[in-house]
Amino acid sequence: MSVYGNWTGYLGFFVPNVAHGFTGVYDPVVDRGVVRVFNPGWPAGTKIFGPATLPPSLWTDDGSGYVELWSGATSSFWADATLGPGETFSWTEQWYPLSGLGGLSYANRVAALRLVEEGGVVEVAVGVPTAFTGRAQLFAGDNLVGEWPLTIVPGQVFRGTWSRPADNGGAAVLRLLGQDGAVVAEARP
Repeated sequence: MSVYGNWTGYLGFFVPNVAHGFTGVYDPVVDRGVVRVFNPGWPAGTKIFGPATLPPSLWTDDGSGYVELWSGATSSFWADATLGPGETFSWTEQWYPLSGLGGLSYANRVAALRLVEEGGVVEVAVGVPTAFTGRAQLFAGDNLVGEWPLTIVPGQVFRGTWSRPADNGGAAVLRLLGQDGAVVAEARP
């Protein structure tokens, strides 16, 4: 179900209280997507909807595809949120486009990361919503197996690969470090 092309009909689903603080959609065919970043656990609702095999004429004039990413103060459209007189609530979200990553494994306000391993080859990619200088590190278990200095801006994507030797075990982990050496983003398969 994570691949929109597999849907045989329209589908809308809600994910209450997303603990990891991001949701996104990514089309690997055109290598583009969008990510929504927020404080983990709030807002309460995240919805993804796609009409899949419904006729495109229901939502567009040019026959293009459609997918919807939504958030709100309730966990679904059917839940109510009540504000008392003079009461307010608010939240801050960050949305940014993605292009050239090949997919999405993790995102936050600093970066979107992709980490995949297939056939013993680990591929990493980093995209950013604002200019970034730092470095990317790839670990296999506790072993640092790749490190790359980065200076990238929105629209640029860093890509790296590492071929795993037969004797190098441990799960791959991609870490993005800022100029001060602090970890600012991390992806795991």
